Amino acid sequence: MGIKNKKSIQARFTKPLMQQGKLKFIYPETPRSNLQRYLNAEVEITAELEETMVQLAKTERHLELERMTLKFCKVPRSLGEIKDHVGLAGYDIVRKRAVQPLIDQGKIKLLYPHDPLYKMQKYVVAESCAGYQPFMEETILTYCETPRTKEEIKNYFAVGQDLLYKVLNPIIEQGKLIYTKSTKIGGTIIHKKLVRSKIPQEGSIEKKTLPTNEEIIEFCTTPRCYYEVRKAFAINDYTCRKIVNKLIEDKKLALTAERINSHRKLIKNG
Repeated sequence: MGIKNKKSIQARFTKPLMQQGKLKFIYPETPRSNLQRYLNAEVEITAELEETMVQLAKTERHLELERMTLKFCKVPRSLGEIKDHVGLAGYDIVRKRAVQPLIDQGKIKLLYPHDPLYKMQKYVVAESCAGYQPFMEETILTYCETPRTKEEIKNYFAVGQDLLYKVLNPIIEQGKLIYTKSTKIGGTIIHKKLVRSKIPQEGSIEKKTLPTNEEIIEFCTTPRCYYEVRKAFAINDYTCRKIVNKLIEDKKLALTAERINSHRKLIKNG
């Protein structure tokens, strides 16, 4: 057509024709893909046509970049590693030219699919990418029938640190996951792990209820340390500190001015 300005083409031709339903995207799910092409709306997009369009859109440089990236990513690679290997300058450029087109085609997968923006994200060819379980309460509890460390959970579900704690903490707070005790065998310390809490055998599942603020305040009429509160109400450390710190913030509990047995204790305020 002899028009070099892309915005002019979009404004005058492609956008109006798409609004009229006369044109459609080859890849409607990723409208800004580098491999995006327009097609007559009446033409059916078959797998063969899609592959042909992809190949026609690629230059020799694109093909070489694709071959290099796929070969290099037979094992998980970070964006920085891919950048250095293919010789592109800048993370945005390597993501746009080398990685995203292959993700759009399903040839490369994210190693941490549940957390796309994870800072330790890596990329691997689809054939080498293990099928990770969905990161949800049900699958976590099933996996933790056997005691697991947080690192084991993180690696099994392929999630980043932030998402790990965001999902795990509420499950721990509800008492559905509990910590095992740290033990020492010879010179080796076996650190505490997370395990699914035992379900009561009789009747229906009993939902664990948290103590009320009034119960904790009344308990702290006598100076108490965090451990005493936690033990008295059978709640985990995270939940205990969350409740107690809120009561301190609301000035319903206070810390003793003097240390008792080397610790400042909690006491009812006023």
